[in-house]
Amino acid sequence: MSFAGLHYTWICILTLAVFAFGYYFQQRRQAQLSTWIKKDFWPFLIPEYSQKKFILKWSFLALSIFFILFSLLRPQWGEHEELIESKGMDLMFILDLSNSMLAEDVNPSRLNRAQVFIKKTLQQLADDRVGVVGFAGNAFLAIPLTTDFGYVSEVVESLNPEAAYQQGTEIGPAIDVAIKAFERGGTDSRKTSRAIMLISDGEDFGKDPIPVAQKIKDFGAGFFTFSVGTPEGAPIPIRSDSGILQTYKKDRSGKTVISRPNPDLLSKIASAGGGKFFELTNVDDASYILVKQLLAFNRESTKEQRQVIRIDRFQAFLAIGIFFFILHLFVGYHPFFTARVAASILFLLFSFHNTSAFAQTLGGYWKNKRGIQNYDNKNYEESSKIFESARSKDADNPILEFNQATALARAQKDEDAVFHYEETTKKALNQGDFETAAKSLYNEGVLQKQSKNFTESFHQLTNAIEMAKISNQPELEKKAREALLKASQEQQQEQKKQDQQQKEGKDQKKPQDQKDSKDKKDKEGQDQQGKQKKDGQQQVEDGKNRQFKSGTLSKDVAEGIMNDLADREKQVYQHKMKEKKAKESQNDKDW
Repeated sequence: MSFAGLHYTWICILTLAVFAFGYYFQQRRQAQLSTWIKKDFWPFLIPEYSQKKFILKWSFLALSIFFILFSLLRPQWGEHEELIESKGMDLMFILDLSNSMLAEDVNPSRLNRAQVFIKKTLQQLADDRVGVVGFAGNAFLAIPLTTDFGYVSEVVESLNPEAAYQQGTEIGPAIDVAIKAFERGGTDSRKTSRAIMLISDGEDFGKDPIPVAQKIKDFGAGFFTFSVGTPEGAPIPIRSDSGILQTYKKDRSGKTVISRPNPDLLSKIASAGGGKFFELTNVDDASYILVKQLLAFNRESTKEQRQVIRIDRFQAFLAIGIFFFILHLFVGYHPFFTARVAASILFLLFSFHNTSAFAQTLGGYWKNKRGIQNYDNKNYEESSKIFESARSKDADNPILEFNQATALARAQKDEDAVFHYEETTKKALNQGDFETAAKSLYNEGVLQKQSKNFTESFHQLTNAIEMAKISNQPELEKKAREALLKASQEQQQEQKKQDQQQKEGKDQKKPQDQKDSKDKKDKEGQDQQGKQKKDGQQQVEDGKNRQFKSGTLSKDVAEGIMNDLADREKQVYQHKMKEKKAKESQNDKDW
């Protein structure tokens, strides 16, 4: 036998000490009473008093406390082996470390808010692998993919602009580094289970990052961009090593630099990468939204291991303790009544052999009730959050999953709703709840129809019809058939509309093509004439050159050639200086 709750030993000792003190105090009171009234007279003066009942009552209470405290220590014996499978995905955070992230238009600074956001997100992840890329004027891999979230949090907290050896802001190279980090640290089987999160104020002084962002879509990873900072912007503080403000960042002309975020650029980058854009205004909300988005990704098995699980046996001791406590309460009443009540309570306790599971189910029930009330009041988003909380109490309950999916559908969050309907169907089928599975398939089919995903809609509605037959729901079967017919009609209408648009496009293109063909022919004719004319001129010039026999140049001609060369050299010099100035001005923006 072993104990899993030995850290509760002090509670057991304290409770037994309190019990011993109470028993001692009761005995002392009786001793004091006996000095005034002899025990022989107690039955006459206190008819209800019985020494045997007193001893029996305290014995039951002592046994009750003993068994309840013993169950608190969680005695265990026996064991079984379980196969534990971890499922996760690869995540890469790209964190802007340019000087502009030190701006304090958000409290306490843009960089600090981004760091807190990453750490909050890590707290809600489980078996995923996480990496971090830092960037400013250059990009570097700060943390390779790892499952050690504590290490990731520590490194993220320590990152600052000094970690980047070159200041400025170039987003494109940072995205390249993130993709290469996936290729080095991942495997081919995890290509569909990757996501990149870019956190920046959006200021960019490098090359256009849009073409680089398009690589993410081709790579097959999810992509999310987060803009941090207010539209008004703020100056960039320069502090001493002790954190004392010394001055603000100034440009070459001596003016104080006001750093303003560029959310439009981050939004365009997200669109180019096939991702989504968010503003990092509230850390908790942004973290919750990101985790919800990540839950929609397919998580694949990362590792499997066999683990020996010791079996808890505290339930029986807890039931015995409660049984003796009930007996303690009823000592003094009719014996038959006392025994009957105690036996009934004991039967109920053993019926719920897993007390913790019963408590979880009860908690899920009350939260589900609250969720339904909010749903009836049309507070659909709040309702979905409550249903999600209820699922944490009773994770395998398909009804709770179905309720959350329905609330999300009412809140017009179709993608999330479809995901939870799929989970509902899986859980319901595993438990043989064909009625819930049929309803879930029907609702998912209707949502897919509304999103014009007709193939998925046909599939789910057909399955809903079959499941409605099995679960004997003729009304639902009828509704599913009607929805299937309507989806087929809408698909035909959509196809006709597309065909009509293509036909109109071809009709408009035909005269344009004819016009383009005519213009092309005219242009070819002009090019041919020009070529012939040019060839003729070239032949004439060649003839003139052959007739020129002078071996020396006149003074005027030589001066003209030298002046032309000087002008050409001047133009080349000015061009080089212009390029150098452009490069210097680009490097001047080191924030």
